[in-house]
Amino acid sequence: MSAPYPLMLHTEDGEILQLSHAWTNLTGYDPDTIATTGEWARMAYRGQTDHADEFRSMVPREYNSIHLGEREVMTANGTARTWDFHRVALGDLPDGRRIALTAAIDVTAYKQLVESERAARRQAEEANSAKSQFLATMSHELRTPLNAIAGYTQLLALGVRGPVSPDQKEDLDRIDRSQRHLLSLINDILNFAKIEAGHIAVENAPLHIGRLMNGLKEFVDPQLREKNLTFSVVNECDDLTALGDEDKVRQILINLLSNAIKFTEKGGSIGVRCIIDDGTFKVSVTDDGIGIPRDKLSAIFEPLVQVGRDFSSPQGGTGLGLSISRDLARRMGGELEVESQLGKGSTFTLTLRRKED
Repeated sequence: MSAPYPLMLHTEDGEILQLSHAWTNLTGYDPDTIATTGEWARMAYRGQTDHADEFRSMVPREYNSIHLGEREVMTANGTARTWDFHRVALGDLPDGRRIALTAAIDVTAYKQLVESERAARRQAEEANSAKSQFLATMSHELRTPLNAIAGYTQLLALGVRGPVSPDQKEDLDRIDRSQRHLLSLINDILNFAKIEAGHIAVENAPLHIGRLMNGLKEFVDPQLREKNLTFSVVNECDDLTALGDEDKVRQILINLLSNAIKFTEKGGSIGVRCIIDDGTFKVSVTDDGIGIPRDKLSAIFEPLVQVGRDFSSPQGGTGLGLSISRDLARRMGGELEVESQLGKGSTFTLTLRRKED
């Protein structure tokens, strides 16, 4: 019998009537040896006689087929292979014995590939967990001295340790700005680690979007004044309620505003606008800054990617803010998208679900 895969024609009591070349070639056993010793069934159970007899005698009713499942087959040279067995009943001999055809497919390579992929996935998950744990631990350790720096800087600026000259006050302001910048970077890393580890809880509760928007300016007012930027708010959602996590929505919008300020030249303008579109809230942050190249628009949402926008002077930051913001938006059932034109500015739009009345 010639076939590309192992085939055996046999009776229900184990007598082999015909054997394909593939069966003997793959196992390395001589056909006469298999036929005379009855080892063909025991091969599939590696010496477990009771199970082997059960396997050999499992013959379905006439013309019905059964899936016998995967068995580990020991070849003549001692190599273990995995075969997947199927069997179909073909009829009866004159003496009443049932005839069956057993077919097998060697799935050893497939099983090895699956196990290799599982092992690789486990290793990747373990590495990712270790990375997230390291980032979280490092962030906590760094925040403690940074908070101490902030506290002592404020004490010195207040003159608790004695009079402070104008030059010293300017130096203390620089230290304070640097501390706040570093703390912002550390918070980004910590938030990213928490998100990757699944430790960020996001709730979807009624959210008064108008009140939240009206309170945004106070968080970025010093940066706006430093660059003499015009800031405007257009709110068409004042009396409507969205669904989301108020703290997370505020975090997203402050991050978008901080980015807009960072990439807008002095004297420019930044605006926040909320509209209702097709039953959803669209909260957009628009600037007239340097813009983003079209081929970089999708990359800016990837972790640790900094497009730089102008490509001439590196901007500070971890490259995690937009990635974190988009992940938070999606966890609330929303989305974060961007439209931009190089040299003309950018618009980032946060979409939130509307609370049904």
